[in-house]
Amino acid sequence: MNVRNTIKSLLRWARVTKAGDDTGDFPIQQVGYLAKIGDTVMWFPYGMHANIPADELVLMISMQGNPEARISIPGSPQKRVKPLVSGEVVFFHPSTGSKLHFKENGDIEITSVKDVTVTVEGDVTVNAVGKASIGVGTVLELGEIGAVKKLVHEEFITLFNSHTHLQSGGGSSTMVPNQLGVIDTHTTTKARGDD
Repeated sequence: MNVRNTIKSLLRWARVTKAGDDTGDFPIQQVGYLAKIGDTVMWFPYGMHANIPADELVLMISMQGNPEARISIPGSPQKRVKPLVSGEVVFFHPSTGSKLHFKENGDIEITSVKDVTVTVEGDVTVNAVGKASIGVGTVLELGEIGAVKKLVHEEFITLFNSHTHLQSGGGSSTMVPNQLGVIDTHTTTKARGDD
């Protein structure tokens, strides 16, 4: 067998025919190639993993020339994020488009088409030399874990400044408060913990 035929027998294009259940010691999935169906171990770089959906392309390798000892390297060249500038790196979900983009100017861009959940067992430290901004569509909620001072909404100032009380014994109401609330003086956009 010449070198060309040896390489052809070692390397083949294949397509995933069904996703794996991803519960075993190795990520084994079923692939189709040359009108055949067989199991293969999906091979990923250290620290990376995926459960490849059906009909995705893989490069299948027969280890030591044994066609029954298959490993496959999956790819998604047609679904890649493009165009990238020279030197840029992106991690992305081919089916949804969510991505983590390391840009050539040093920026890091995170894009998610759905929710983002970050769970930290310890502390979180964010240091920004410039400004830190949070833009929300409707509501910014502060979680119930730990003690956080409540924020005063501007609408509360209007309510506070116009509220009255019934005098003891019934009948007339009191006057509005002598000291009125002032927006920006008695409201805040900053959240702080208990002192």
